Amino acid sequence: MKDKLANDEFLHFIHITKTAGGSLIQSLINAPSLADKIVHANNRILRDLDESIYQNKRILFGHFPFGIHTITQKSANYAAFFRHPITRVISHYHQLYQVDQGYIGRRIRAEGQNINEYFQTQHYIHDEFMDFYMKNLLDDLIIPETRETGMSFFDKCQLSRETGIELALQRLHQLRFIGIQEFYELSMIYLAEFLQIPFIEFEVKRSSDYAKRVNATVWELKDIEPKTLEIIKQKNQIDCLLYEEALKLFFTRYR
Repeated sequence: MKDKLANDEFLHFIHITKTAGGSLIQSLINAPSLADKIVHANNRILRDLDESIYQNKRILFGHFPFGIHTITQKSANYAAFFRHPITRVISHYHQLYQVDQGYIGRRIRAEGQNINEYFQTQHYIHDEFMDFYMKNLLDDLIIPETRETGMSFFDKCQLSRETGIELALQRLHQLRFIGIQEFYELSMIYLAEFLQIPFIEFEVKRSSDYAKRVNATVWELKDIEPKTLEIIKQKNQIDCLLYEEALKLFFTRYR
């Protein structure tokens, strides 16, 4: 690996929902070299972000989009894990349907008794089920007054579809580290190299109490009807393109 994060560099680690983030953050905070160097950002920290929160830290980890470096006033060093968009959406649906007790979970449960009914009726498709990787990469480009409108994502950014895809790909290439959930253990080996810490410090497990609670869902691909898969694929065409590019970067950077 050629690119490595220096000890004095700050990293913004984007946690994209359902890409092994629960297991990842546990491994990071349990690593002796990183234990006191990580800020696990919740909504309050992100809302009240100031320099004192991440002073003498190396990593800010949480659900935030590309572009948060303009708030932290740190260099634009980013990392993220990716997963095949279709299985990410299916997993995210089941998490929200079975676990989430807020408005979104209730709305999803009201729209169908199962994932096939939910997607095939298409009365309400949650925003995070449609090209969510792209939205994480371009969210900072949204014109503030359009954020809560019913406009398309690209209209909110005042971008054409072609320009938006090109920018998302550019930003994907700017990520200093890319991990792939389907190659989780291998990704963690590369992450240790990137962070310049001994791999042995990582507890590379996928069964923490946190992960068990958040991922308390059971589903099998055979239960998903072909029509449902096709709808999910159509809703995530750009994410499929980004995932394919992320795979290429993963295997070329770390070979």
